Amino acid sequence: MQKPGAVGMSDPRIPAVGSYDAVRPLDVDEPDEIDADPGCCMCGDFLACCLTSSLLGCFCSIKQVNVNEENVLLLWGKYYKTIRSPGLYCVACCGVTTKLVSVKWTTIDLKSNKVADSNGNPLILDGVVTYKVRNSKKATLDVQDANRFVQTQATAVIRQVAARYPYESTDGGPCLKNSSQHLMDDFVSSLQAKVNVAGIIIKSFDLTDVSYAPEIAQAMLARQQAQAVLAARRYIVQGAVEISLGATEALGARGVALTGPEKSSLISNLLTVLSGETKVSPVIPLSSASH
Repeated sequence: MQKPGAVGMSDPRIPAVGSYDAVRPLDVDEPDEIDADPGCCMCGDFLACCLTSSLLGCFCSIKQVNVNEENVLLLWGKYYKTIRSPGLYCVACCGVTTKLVSVKWTTIDLKSNKVADSNGNPLILDGVVTYKVRNSKKATLDVQDANRFVQTQATAVIRQVAARYPYESTDGGPCLKNSSQHLMDDFVSSLQAKVNVAGIIIKSFDLTDVSYAPEIAQAMLARQQAQAVLAARRYIVQGAVEISLGATEALGARGVALTGPEKSSLISNLLTVLSGETKVSPVIPLSSASH
């Protein structure tokens, strides 16, 4: 009797699936290698083969495994092996259960997640997670639904990580508004730690939209406008001071002697003209003109 295995009726020119070592995290287990010989029927053990060869089990199942798919086999409810190579397989209908798993890259959209940033401001975040199954055995047997598991854990992670960062940063640090690489790495590593149990590998976790919650959006917009106006006025006043001091120093260097009151008046007038929002009309006293 031949060694139990799976028949591979695939084209030998088709390469085997599953070369993910370049992106595999260190704590994700290797998938079980296929232990199949060409021309063998997937029976599993002596009892399954006997039932399959009898009249009751003469109807074998033909299973097709496509590229980027894996088939997890259970023998009498226990894990048996994983078929990773694409092709047609003859599987015993008695005692052997198959579970097909896709190992393609998959994306999920996280829409309208209400979170709070590190300052307690309510935000609405949208994100996209790119992932795929690395270990079909874990994805099939260790979690109820691998795709829903990833989505649930991603929703939890987006709330946890968002609470560590402000919406915007004034000192150039990482913030949710800019979506820096440091922030994305934090999202990926946090989610990867949660989905290792399901044999999932996370490729990316990107924020597609970041905005204030509707209840504070108007107030935060007014605050941003006030901050922008304040920063602009500070810049204008700083420039006006430098111009005024430069003017007095230039006059002194050219031999124009100014008394203390005259210097104060000149600086005051220059600051008024340079810092004012409206056009200023100069006024010359008549007493000064007579001299």
